[in-house]
Amino acid sequence: MPDGILCGLFEDPHPGILKYTKELNHCIRKNRTDSENQPVGFEIPLALFAERQKIIMKKSGILNADLLCELTKLRHLDKLVICDAGFPIPKGATVVDVSLVAGIPTFMQVLKAVLNEMIVEEYIIFDFMKEFNKEYYDEVKGIFKNQRANEIPMTPDFVEASKEAKLFIRTGELRPASNIMLVSASGVKEVCESLDICFSSVN
Repeated sequence: MPDGILCGLFEDPHPGILKYTKELNHCIRKNRTDSENQPVGFEIPLALFAERQKIIMKKSGILNADLLCELTKLRHLDKLVICDAGFPIPKGATVVDVSLVAGIPTFMQVLKAVLNEMIVEEYIIFDFMKEFNKEYYDEVKGIFKNQRANEIPMTPDFVEASKEAKLFIRTGELRPASNIMLVSASGVKEVCESLDICFSSVN
């Protein structure tokens, strides 16, 4: 049985599924049996199905596969920027564009979703956010209790600093000064406990 036949049962097979499929096909060719003296071919398809279910049935949190993938690559002191629809993203930067239409999703929705997935030790915002977007400014200040805070001019400071970011997340936000740079925290449990932020809803 060609390796591709069983893989064809699964849309966009995961590397783990490909591995199991090859093992199954090898067992069928060799007519081997498992430790309970039952044909291996009767067992592995169930494992394949279970593996597939685990892949597609994420219980909660971010569902955007590209965004989740990029977030998992971040290490201690790596920076990411959550920006509004008009922010001048540097050429060649890694971007996950989650914008749908004007205002959707909002800056705050994306910020909360990201904070449910990662821990940050520092944040940086525009120094004029308080003046031109006080609602978001007050909410940001209320969210980050124990993180280091910096407020800097958009140009040239924030734009220059953003060139160090490993990731840009472009939202559909159109309100002014709706941009933030987050610095990833370390994995030390004692440090992370005081920095962890979670939301039951991102709305």
